[in-house]
Formats: sequence, structure tokens, C-alpha cells
Amino acid sequence: LQESAEPKRAYETADKLFKLINEKHGTLTDESKLGLAVSIAVGEASKGTFGPLERREFDVYGGPIERARALVSGAGSAEILMDEAAFR
Repeated sequence: LQESAEPKRAYETADKLFKLINEKHGTLTDESKLGLAVSIAVGEASKGTFGPLERREFDVYGGPIERARALVSGAGSAEILMDEAAFR
């Protein structure tokens, strides 16, 4: 993907989003409310429209997508997790 963001900027954006939600609603750290986490992964990915003509879907596939999904599945509320490549 040529339109990829820099990991540092992605982290800063997620952090600002969490702060804004907490200021307005105070729900990110309250486990009975909204559970929101972000994962950031870096690497080669493919994007495109896939599927039969009756049901076309836009999607993104690749290693960083799988790593991001694995990271966020284990994240707690209001956590921002990065893979090793993004952390560098």
C-alpha cells in the first residue's frame, strides 16, 4: 500500500482519539462501557475489491493485517499495541 501512514503518526492519532473519548464520555477505562483498542503493524499488504459481481467487497490482506488483528485481540481497553517493526 503506497498510502500507508507512519507508525509514530498512527500512534499519536490513536492516543488523541482515546483522550478525546475519555474527556467527552469517560468510557475507555470503565470496563462496563466501551472497550476500544488499537493495533499498529507495518509491512507489505494488498488492497482491492474482491468477490463475485453480486457481492463485491473492498478489503486489505497481508502479514501486517494478520499481526494487527492478533495484537488487538489480546489488548485491553484503551491500549495501543504495535508490532516490532512499527515500534522501531
